[in-house]
Parts: sequence; structure tokens; C-alpha cells
Amino acid sequence: MPSVLKKIEETVKKDLEKNRQTIENHRKPTTKTKSLKKAIKTRSRKKTSIIAELKYSSPSKGQIKKPTTNETKNTIKKLENAQALSILTEPHYFNGKKEYIKIARKNYNGPILRKDFIIDPIQIKETRQLGADAVLLITSLLDTELPKYLKKCRQNQLEALVEVRTPRELDIALKSNADIIGINNRNLNNLKIDLNTTIKLSKKIPTTKTTISESGIQNKNDIKKLKPYCDGFLIGTELMNSKNPEKRLEDLLCA
Repeated sequence: MPSVLKKIEETVKKDLEKNRQTIENHRKPTTKTKSLKKAIKTRSRKKTSIIAELKYSSPSKGQIKKPTTNETKNTIKKLENAQALSILTEPHYFNGKKEYIKIARKNYNGPILRKDFIIDPIQIKETRQLGADAVLLITSLLDTELPKYLKKCRQNQLEALVEVRTPRELDIALKSNADIIGINNRNLNNLKIDLNTTIKLSKKIPTTKTTISESGIQNKNDIKKLKPYCDGFLIGTELMNSKNPEKRLEDLLCA
């Protein structure tokens, strides 16, 4: 039985074939991008660095919240104190839309990370066209082609959050000279969470790198447990599930 990741990859390939020509015909913007790494590293001593994620659905949770344009604008404004925003653009499994990046660009001043399943270099060009500052690269999808995608990011003035989950993937990321490394606590094959993944893998990451803990962060205790092992956290479901995401974000920022 195909894994969730494999199923998503197949739908991304189909969508790309439909949209490839449109992407090719668009020019990248001339505006300067904002640094995700700098935003994470320059947090105040009393605050936790958080990349707040706009996410309406997921394979593990189903629909989290019903998306509308007004709801998206309001949520983004409530998350304005986050060091960065992560915007899911994958439509079939996460109910994401590319236009959410444009909405975020108009309503948020910090760096914006495009979170999708990048399997073709043309998606890097598209990410820049959409107005994002950084893009997620999943090592388990790109494997030894990761250096090529990192080079493409640099050519498009984008930073990359390189996601890893195993020692082998981390080894590939480090050998590829990835600068921002995201440790995914969720196994994308069976969707199970293990926060100890951050603890185990972070010990092998040089302090010169920026380390982000991703997935399964639900409360202050989770943050306090993992804070010694990373520079920041990517949090989506916990914020999107909250009736008051602004207050929930502030609580987690002060963990």
C-alpha cells in the first residue's frame, strides 16, 4: 500500500503538468526577500521562536477549519507576532491554495515559508513568483538531488527549510550544506509522532546551523522539553484548532 507521501507526490506531478507552461511564462518579482534564518535567530531572550502555520486540513487530522478568504486574512493578522508564517499550498490533502501566500504578503510583515511538496525545480521558480521568502525541501523526496534544489533556491533568492526525519536524511542535508534544518517529529509513512526525534537528531547538527522542530508541538511542556535542542518551532494544528489563535500563540511564545 502506497504511503501518504507517495500518494501526495503523484498528485503533485499531475498538477505540475497542467500548470508548467503558466509558471514558465511568469517572471519572478524584483522585490527583495526576507530572511527566515535571521527572523528565527533574532528572537528576544524571553521569547520562543515560532513559525506559525496556516493549515486547514491534513491527512492525520482531516479538516481543521473551513477556509475562506476572510478567515485567512483574519487568521494571518492574529498570527502577526510569529517570527515567520508557513503557508500550505498543497490543495488535495491539506486544502491549501497558492493565493494564500499573496494574502499573507499583504497582511504580514515577516518572512513567509511556502510549505508544499517540491519535486521539480520549476516549483522553486513558482515559489518566488508567489512572493514567498523561503520554501520547504523534504529530503525524503529529493534524496541526493537536494544540492541541485538548494542551488536553485539560491538562484531565486530563496532560503530553504530542509526537512529531515532520519539519520540518513540528516547526513544528506549536512553534506548538501543545508543552512536551516527542520526535524519532522512525524513519520510521513504512518503519520505517528515522536518528539524524541528532535532530541536524537539535533545532537548531530552543528550549532552554526538553524534547527527547527516540526510537528506534534501541542503545549508549553513540549516546547520546554525541546527548546534546548533547537532554535525554533513550526506549529500549525495547535494554533489553527484554537478559538483564540492570537492568545494561544502568545502563550507558546512565552514558554
